[in-house]
Amino acid sequence: MAKPYPEEKVYFLSLESPLGVVYSAATNKGILRISIDDPHGEYFFAEIKKAIPGASFVELKEENQTPTPPLSDMETHGEKQDEKRGQKEKDGIEIQKDRAAVESKKEEPVIKNRRVLFALKNMIEKYFEGEGRLDGEFPLDLRGSDFYISVWNELKKIPAGEVRTYGSIAQSLGKPKSARAVGGACHNNPIPLVIPCHRVVGSDGSMTGFAGGTHKKVFLLKLEGVLKEGEEKIKWNKSNRVQKFYRLEACSTGVNGFAH
Repeated sequence: MAKPYPEEKVYFLSLESPLGVVYSAATNKGILRISIDDPHGEYFFAEIKKAIPGASFVELKEENQTPTPPLSDMETHGEKQDEKRGQKEKDGIEIQKDRAAVESKKEEPVIKNRRVLFALKNMIEKYFEGEGRLDGEFPLDLRGSDFYISVWNELKKIPAGEVRTYGSIAQSLGKPKSARAVGGACHNNPIPLVIPCHRVVGSDGSMTGFAGGTHKKVFLLKLEGVLKEGEEKIKWNKSNRVQKFYRLEACSTGVNGFAH
């Protein structure tokens, strides 16, 4: 009899966006997957099951979100604790700090994941409303080959309003002949938006390698001010081609807060 896979809880939520329904999921390690334009989450759940056969899904609802205490309340609480600690020291009571005990009192996984996913949801909503950028620092649960993970980590370095080519990513990894493999890593990127594979284009400026479809890639690059209305392709000029970061002329007056 086959041994059952160990259960691993995967927390998820969904939101509406101009590109369709966006699903996001997290484990106790961090953000696991984002799926764009997946109305019922069929692809989303299937891909998670491939990565985690024993996945047990927990949907997070807005009304279940545990609010973060106001800063003033936390400060007051901290002041009271300081007063108590000071009084004990005055009374000659030795205070022993058990670091192991403190470490063990970490936030419950469901609370931690709720905070992470709702922070991500808020960032994505503001991004699509033109009021923010995809620059949040989130813990990630990356599952893939060493090469794929190295590519995904490199993609995270591309700022909004700039693009790279697959070849330039390969060069930055010290593997100049692996442009095609970089394209494969981009195509299989499990966390689009947070890992901005939409900011990687072909050497001729064409929109290639985006699993969600090139029209979505064009939409996102227009939102970030890289492409102008009516453009479907990056227009390189001589200075663009030799610059390490492939900064675009169009970005000098970017939109959505991405002006450079």
